Amino acid sequence: MRTATMPAEAAQAHPDVTIIRTFHAPQRLVWEAFTKEEHLKAWWGPHWFSNGRVEVDLRVGGRMRIDMQSPDGHVFPMHGLFKEISPYDRLVLLDSAFMDEKGVSKLETLTTITLSEDAGRTTVTVLAQVIHVDPELLPALAGMEEGWGMSLERLGGHLGSLIIALPDSEPVVRMSRIFDAPKALVWEALTNAEHLKHWWGPRAMKTVHCEMDARPGGSWAIHQIVDSPESIGGTPAGTLLKFRGKVLEVDPPDRLVQTFGMEGEWGDQEIREVVTLTDLGDGRTLYQAVSYANSFEEREAALATGMSYGAQEMFDRLDEYLPHLKA
Repeated sequence: MRTATMPAEAAQAHPDVTIIRTFHAPQRLVWEAFTKEEHLKAWWGPHWFSNGRVEVDLRVGGRMRIDMQSPDGHVFPMHGLFKEISPYDRLVLLDSAFMDEKGVSKLETLTTITLSEDAGRTTVTVLAQVIHVDPELLPALAGMEEGWGMSLERLGGHLGSLIIALPDSEPVVRMSRIFDAPKALVWEALTNAEHLKHWWGPRAMKTVHCEMDARPGGSWAIHQIVDSPESIGGTPAGTLLKFRGKVLEVDPPDRLVQTFGMEGEWGDQEIREVVTLTDLGDGRTLYQAVSYANSFEEREAALATGMSYGAQEMFDRLDEYLPHLKA
């Protein structure tokens, strides 16, 4: 195994990859998901891959091995050497993959994983730095960010957590969640008012009106009352909130584009949202949504209302409701 020293020219040729995701899960649980064999086996690697052999010797100088298996049965061993371990907030690994016939790795990366918790949510930052790559594997580097993104989506599915990403490049909110239900059922739950009224919104809200016209040019409206003794984002119990939007594009059961607004709070201003559903096989569906705010200030204002907590509870409710559609 090569030493973890990267020449300056290599650093310029292969820019670092940084992935930041927030999970609605305690930091210690997320740490265990990264360091315990039984957790890693369930989520490591891209969608549609499985993991056979998983070994973790969690100590500085200890080693890690994960044998990822592609849908066609090909096995891709990943070897790791633990360089730093700081429970429960920092893990540094020297990763090696694509071994040649002499056992020399064709791709090595220094991967730093940091965790930080805030009010029960854990933000994970993955920094991947290329140490060495054989020329034949250069095209694979273009998929490194996507591969890590898929792994973290699988981690969210394993934890039963909504995942949130807030990119610095544009004022959007990216959310994803894996549901243990076929794509057609998730689509039905998203686009039928008879289903929406049972799960839309956080638990402290009671739906009193729900309509959805899921066709281009259609609209939707949901009216809810704050039903819990405690308030939602400072809103007193008993307050009526009216949410509404327009349906812009519909491609069943794959893609839905709509707007989101709230009467009185944002006036006529609405945020555009693009929802996509992906079939992961075995009756599982990946939900992904991108909400486009008009500015970074608007994005921060939306998050300040408790947007992520509300979405986590809402999708927990959807997860609980979907089995009723299976019957």
